[in-house]
Amino acid sequence: MDATSDIQETHERVMNQQLASGGTLLGRLAALALAAAIFVGCLLLWIGIPLAWIWGASQLVTEYPAVYALAIVGCPATMVGWGWCLHRINTLYLRVSGAEPDAEPEGRRSAWLKSLSAERGKRRHPLSVLELSSIASVVIALLSIAIWFFFFAEMHLAPL
Repeated sequence: MDATSDIQETHERVMNQQLASGGTLLGRLAALALAAAIFVGCLLLWIGIPLAWIWGASQLVTEYPAVYALAIVGCPATMVGWGWCLHRINTLYLRVSGAEPDAEPEGRRSAWLKSLSAERGKRRHPLSVLELSSIASVVIALLSIAIWFFFFAEMHLAPL
């Protein structure tokens, strides 16, 4: 019975190593699907949730100030919850793709915390899938609202 448990432990260790290294086709497909889910989730975070709150609040309340007040309260709370879900998906992605979420290099700091002169020679770390997706989705959201505002919104300017 002891040999059977040793074989099972060895098998589990080998399977975890293969899954973590992305060596299997299934592991690679899972990592790709999780990366796509992270990107779509980031788009929902910055575009879908605010639009859904404004639309949903306008269906519940008829006065415009109340619509925006309801959206201002509900939207950030929903975004925090969805951000936590994205964090969990990112943790799963890091495990499936072979990078450990807690395997941060010692002393790694955010760019805004670094001195400009003291650490110039050091190389910056590559962006993670979640960081890259967040940046891209914010840029897409800002471009979308600028295009809507300048080209599609009805503007009634007061005469000078």
